[in-house]
Amino acid sequence: MKRSALFVPLVVLLCLAQGVAYDENASGQYLLSTGSQKRAPFADAAARHQMLYSRHHKSKYFCATCHDVSNPILANLLLGEVGTDETRADFGPGRTLWTEDNPAFSYFHVERTFSEFMLSAYGQLGGAATNPEFQAQGAPGITQAAKCQDCHMRDVVGVAANKNGAPVRPSESVEHPQSGQPLHDMTGGNVWVSTVLASAIPGSPNYDSLNDQELNQGAAVVTLDLGEGEGIDPVALLAGADRARQQLLLRATIKNASYDSGTGILSFDVQNNSGHKLISGFSEGRRMFVNIKAFAGGSLICEVNPYDVEAATLEGLSYPYQPGFGLPDPALLTATEEYVDELVYEMKPTSDADVPDASGQGLTGETKTFHFALATGRYKDNRIPPKGFDIAGAANRLAVPVWHGEASESLYTADEYAGGIDDVLLSIPAGADSVVINLYYQTTSREYIEFLRDEINGSGNLTLPGEAYIVQTDFFFAQFRAWGDTIWSLWTHNKDLDGAAPFLMASASVGTPPAGCTAPMPTLLSATPGNTQVELAWSNESAYPALAGYNLYYDQAGKAQLVADVGNVLTYLDSGLSNGQEYCYKVTSYYDAICESANSNIVCAIPSSPGQATDPAGVTAMETGLYTGKGKAGTYNPRALFDAGDGVVIRATVIDGLTGDPLPDATVELLITGPESLTLTTGPSDASGVAEAEWRTRAPGKNNPGTAPGDYAVETKNVTATEYHWDNVTTSAAFQIQ
Repeated sequence: MKRSALFVPLVVLLCLAQGVAYDENASGQYLLSTGSQKRAPFADAAARHQMLYSRHHKSKYFCATCHDVSNPILANLLLGEVGTDETRADFGPGRTLWTEDNPAFSYFHVERTFSEFMLSAYGQLGGAATNPEFQAQGAPGITQAAKCQDCHMRDVVGVAANKNGAPVRPSESVEHPQSGQPLHDMTGGNVWVSTVLASAIPGSPNYDSLNDQELNQGAAVVTLDLGEGEGIDPVALLAGADRARQQLLLRATIKNASYDSGTGILSFDVQNNSGHKLISGFSEGRRMFVNIKAFAGGSLICEVNPYDVEAATLEGLSYPYQPGFGLPDPALLTATEEYVDELVYEMKPTSDADVPDASGQGLTGETKTFHFALATGRYKDNRIPPKGFDIAGAANRLAVPVWHGEASESLYTADEYAGGIDDVLLSIPAGADSVVINLYYQTTSREYIEFLRDEINGSGNLTLPGEAYIVQTDFFFAQFRAWGDTIWSLWTHNKDLDGAAPFLMASASVGTPPAGCTAPMPTLLSATPGNTQVELAWSNESAYPALAGYNLYYDQAGKAQLVADVGNVLTYLDSGLSNGQEYCYKVTSYYDAICESANSNIVCAIPSSPGQATDPAGVTAMETGLYTGKGKAGTYNPRALFDAGDGVVIRATVIDGLTGDPLPDATVELLITGPESLTLTTGPSDASGVAEAEWRTRAPGKNNPGTAPGDYAVETKNVTATEYHWDNVTTSAAFQIQ
């Protein structure tokens, strides 16, 4: 339990109380400290608040909080008192809830991403080597993974905040010299939602008036106001969507493709490069599917899992959505088309009518359901396991593959579990001279959106009794009523965007594939730093006749973020940067919207201001005192004990760190901690190097308790002086208020 000592998850307290052996704070179980200190994974961070170093926050177990999700309501209503078989909703005095004695991963599967990771080779002690394909597809620096953060919060060079004195990691960190600055990216695979949200903001690069109209109806209509708080930055949203695309490209590889044109036997491996199932997360409407096209003499002779662009769903699936959405109808396919359910990777819950709810009436009775909050089990879960998947331990975490409502440990072989692959063997027509295998991902399916529309509107293909549809009739849900039509309008208008439309994750071919992109890869020649800017230059690829221009990207630990489509030029000035932070770049060439070259080499630079010297400045002495007497004629007296209401004077002596001479005209940023916390900045230091600040404490009075008494400390947080930088040495003084 020690790893959670500073961040106390609720489940740990329950374990201690009940004597249970599990120690993962899953399904949102956590407690917030009543103290003002902030907990974080670095002991030497710079901040204007008190900090407590927490190993828990950098461990894989931190991610369990939100990424193993179960339904505690159904567990407590349907599973009864611990140790009994009775089903009831009334827990009397002294009777414990099911969820108090059982880990969250053991009941009513909603999401199992963390459990899937713990069952993988990466979740074992020391972790495991990542796949070479994963590294080659955009993660060259991630050769080993042992926690979620290794892939989702990659190490880069930089600072955590814009506070003076924040160390540039890893070079300036004494406490953590092996750890770079974690990139707070944590992107999943949802391209569609970010893209649509950005398009609703006037001035966005992808502005769309219909999306603006639908999403800006106001909070009174759709519980949403995009202008509240900080508002929405459409450029940042679109950058996030780009990173989601890259995340998807990293996650899978199709390899070992082979086709016998004489027999029609096709084989290939779909390899999972992630540390959890592929795909993972909440089931909802997401899915991944393999599409196969076989050609002979340039003509398509067979297609497996074709996608109907107009209907925006897989061909062979009936629509509109039907409750239970059973197996596809072969009559909806042509003679050359085939739907193969095994190659549609998804998790579909079931909601069993034979399991009574609190009223004893049973649940939805759907074999396959989108009501994951009412799920009693899984009907289908053929998602590809991660490398080294521990199938023997999977049942304990409700993570065993499921096929047509039955747990199926044998759905994958021992070799497939070990490698994190689906070894596909398929019979297609013989005689093809080319076979193309594509792996696609959909964030949001048509079937799911239709389900949401009908459930919210209370009409159409409903899955619960009519009296349950209170969104349209109950005043409490008045601000939800318009969402049914709104979400359908958004879907139909944006169904061709990545994520709603299938996004190509991986591809392979056998034979002579169609002509591909031949745009030349440029070479990034230089990255010259300046004051808050970097000037880039790259090779001239104009010898390629179809060349249209170049795209410049930031490289963030292997991930690309578009800086600009610079057109057909060979230099670019990237401005508005932060001095002292490293920026890494790569460049591509392109000749049309879909043909872009591979990424160039990576070149990095660190902007700096002119005259920004390397000479250190430090504080050698700090003391507290009090002025006595009147006005400017008052006399300064050192002291460490004050009454509430006194003006606590803080003096810091600043020196040149190389010569030891007093440093005039320097200011010092100070952090005061104790029963109360605050920051102060001194005035300029005098010829003796003494800089001074005053904290005017509050005297007690009517309805005013005054400044809290107790032990206080003041310490250096930064020194600012022309052509100097703070030496990062903390000097402090202690005092008391009574």
